[in-house]
Amino acid sequence: ELSDKIISLQRKIEVLESNDQLLHASKVELQNQVISLRTEKNNIIRSNMELSDKVDELMRNRSAHEAISIHNDDKDRIIREKTEKILLLEEEINKLTRELESMKVKFDMDVQHLKETLDQHIIILQ
Repeated sequence: ELSDKIISLQRKIEVLESNDQLLHASKVELQNQVISLRTEKNNIIRSNMELSDKVDELMRNRSAHEAISIHNDDKDRIIREKTEKILLLEEEINKLTRELESMKVKFDMDVQHLKETLDQHIIILQ
C-alpha cells in the first residue's frame, strides 16, 4: 500500500513537472507575443508620426496655396479696379478734350471776329 502511494505520488509529480514544462512553454510563447505586440505598437506609433508629419506638410502646402490664391485674387481685384479707373480717366480725358476743342473753336471765332472788327476800325480810321 505504501508502494502504491509512492507510485501514485511519483505519477502526480510527473504530471506536475509536465504541467510546469507546459506552463513554462506557454510563458515563453506569451513573452514572445508581448515582444511582437510591442514591436507592432512601435511600428504603428512611428507610422502615425510619419503620417502626422505628412499631414502637417500638406497643411503647410495648402496654406501656401491658399495664400497664393488669395494673393492672385487680390491682384485680379486690383487690376480690375485700376482698369475701371483708367476707363473713367479716359472718359474724362475725352470729355475735356471735346470741351477744349469747343473752346478752341470759340476762341478762333472770337479772334476772327476781333480781326474783322479791327480791320473795320482800321478802314474807318483811314
